[in-house]
Order: sequence, then structure tokens, then C-alpha cells
Amino acid sequence: MPVFTYKAKKSPTEIIVDEIEAEDLNSAISKLKREGLFPIFVEKKGKEIFHLSSILVFKKISSQDINIFIRQLSSLIHSGLALAKALNSLKRQTNNKYLKSIIENLESRIQKGESFHSALNKHSEIFSPFFINIVRAGEAGGILDETLKRLAEIRDREEDLKSQLRGALAYPVLLIVVSVATVFVLLAFIIPRFVEMFEELGQALPLPTQILLAISNLFNNFWPIFLIVIVVIIVAFKRYTSSEKGVLLFDKIKLKLPLLGEVLRQIEISRFARTLGMLLKNGIPILEALKVTSRTTGNKIFAIEAQRFYKGIEKGKKLSGLMKEDKVFPPAVTDLVAVGEESAELEQILIDISESYEKESQMRIKTFMSVLEPVLILILGTVVAFIVISMLLPVFEIDILLK
Repeated sequence: MPVFTYKAKKSPTEIIVDEIEAEDLNSAISKLKREGLFPIFVEKKGKEIFHLSSILVFKKISSQDINIFIRQLSSLIHSGLALAKALNSLKRQTNNKYLKSIIENLESRIQKGESFHSALNKHSEIFSPFFINIVRAGEAGGILDETLKRLAEIRDREEDLKSQLRGALAYPVLLIVVSVATVFVLLAFIIPRFVEMFEELGQALPLPTQILLAISNLFNNFWPIFLIVIVVIIVAFKRYTSSEKGVLLFDKIKLKLPLLGEVLRQIEISRFARTLGMLLKNGIPILEALKVTSRTTGNKIFAIEAQRFYKGIEKGKKLSGLMKEDKVFPPAVTDLVAVGEESAELEQILIDISESYEKESQMRIKTFMSVLEPVLILILGTVVAFIVISMLLPVFEIDILLK
């Protein structure tokens, strides 16, 4: 039966923090009430949470909230404050009610003698395996403040890269949306009025105009079917890409996309190398580091590679040799990893690879956008120009006949 951690009032002045077994979250709350307790906070291993102050219908913590929490915690610990007191201080400062409830739970677990990484593990939906393992290494080495600071820096760089990618795609997406809306208005409202005028004239229409009118009639007569087909395709796509086979296929396709695929590959190589390098640098054994890396990578292909590396190293093979067996990692990466293995500086080599590929991916994002924008403008301009010319051709012919 699942175990729930709770914080509840027994009397106006007495608060109890303990655990209880129940079938689900609601059963746990009901059980506490039957025992005469007033629940304030109930949690099932970081997955189901009840908090009286907000009822937590929308459990949302932004990446920025987590980064601020990590940096402030690092500063407080570095200044000599005990971990539990540092958490208590941050709990009073944060405005995010969900994050506050998590910090409160972390503080409670620390006060009961639990390690910080173990307490974080109860909130695995917020803190990744990479984060938890780095914290564990920092605790073991007595450098938790420095470890948290490095984690914040890593998260900041990843957010910057994501922000650049989102910013780069914002204009093309806006351009596509506006163009599609323009074409929709033309096909649905403008062209049908021209059709009536052309029918009244009764003259033969140019081929481009005939094609455009056929498209317009098809759209106006069957738009509900088109809409249903689009919705079905979107739903089917989401369902398929949420399955294991679908995720694998979609991740393969993403890496093979023209221009963008290479950018995504470099981002994943950077993330893979940084995760593995940081774990090794903090004293995590390579097998465990690969296991964590396989769970934190954003692409299924790289996750499968990490699992393959785990099995190969377990049999006594070298990481560089395993990398050469497949074409996921380029020769430059495998050669550098081989040098790192020979010089016993693998963790630093991996971090250097990560930084190099991060910079390269930023450059490729700029190159990708410099190519994508004019191509999109050309394609969409051609579509709009075709529609306009197709509508004007009959008008020109009428004008010529009248002269």
C-alpha cells in the first residue's frame, strides 16, 4: 500500500509530521480526519500533493523559480547557515505556493535526519536524477554549496539555449500563422465573390484561375471534413508520439531534419557530454553515471546509446570504442573521448566537448534562421502571388476585350 507523508494539526498549538498508509491521496486525507487530525500537507512520494493553503489545483514551478531556489540555497549554505535553517529561510521568502510546500517538506525531512538528496528524490517530478545525484556527490564531498552553484550555472546555460531556439522560431511561426490566416480569408470570403462575377461574364477563364476556383470550391464545400481530418491527424500523432515506438521514431526523424536536425543533434551531444562529465567529476562511478544520463537525456536515441554504453562497459569495453560502433556521435567526439580515457581526464574532456558543442549549436541556430526566414518568405509570397495573379488575370482579359 502507498505511503504518504503528512503534516497535520492535532490541536491549535500541536503540529504532527509523520507518515500514513492509504490507497490514494483522498483516502489518506480522509483517514487523517477520522483520526482527529486537520491535514495541512499530504504527499505521496513527490507525485500527489495536497496543501491546505492553495489546494494546489495548478502545480506549476518554472525553471527560473528552481534556479533562484538553487542559487539562494547555495549562498545561504556558503555563508555558514545549516541546511534546515537555510530551507526554512527560503520557505518564508518564496511566493510560489507549490514550491513553498516542497521546501517545507524538504525541511521537515532534513530535520528528521534524512539526507538532502534522499529528500529531493521524493520530488522527482521537479528534480531530475542528474540533479539528485550531483547533490548526493556534493553532500558526500562536503561541498554542497559549490555543487548547487554549478548546478544553477548549468541550468542557466540550458535555459539560455532553449530561449535562443524558441526566439529563433518565433518569427517563422508567426509568419506561417499570418500567411495561413490570409490564405484562409481569401479562399473563404474573397474568392467566392469573384466567382459570382466571373459566372455572370460567362467567358472562358485562364488555367491558373480555374485551378484557384476549384481549390476554393473544394475548401468551401468540404471544410468540415478537412477540419475533422486535421483534428484526427493531430490526435493520432500525439497518441503515437507518446508511445515508446512513436517517441523513438519521432526522435530519429528530428535528428534527420535538414539543417535543424544537426542543430538538435549538437544540443543533445552537448547535454549528454555535460551530464556524464559532471557526474564523473563529482565522483559518481561511470556505470551509475551512464544510468542517470540515460534517464535525463532529451532524445530517446541518446538514451538508448547510454544504455548500450552501460552494458558494454560492464563487459570491460571502453567508452570510446563503444561510441565508434555507431554513428550517433561524430568521430571528433569519439577521438576526444579516447584521449580522455588515455590521459585519465575523461570527465574534463566531456565537459569541454559539451561547451564546444553548445557554442557550435548556437552558431548553427543563427545559420538555420538566416536560411529559413527567406525560404519561408519566398514560399508564402509565391502562394499569395499565385492567388492574386489568378484573380487579376480575368480582369485584365476583360479590360483587353473592352478596348
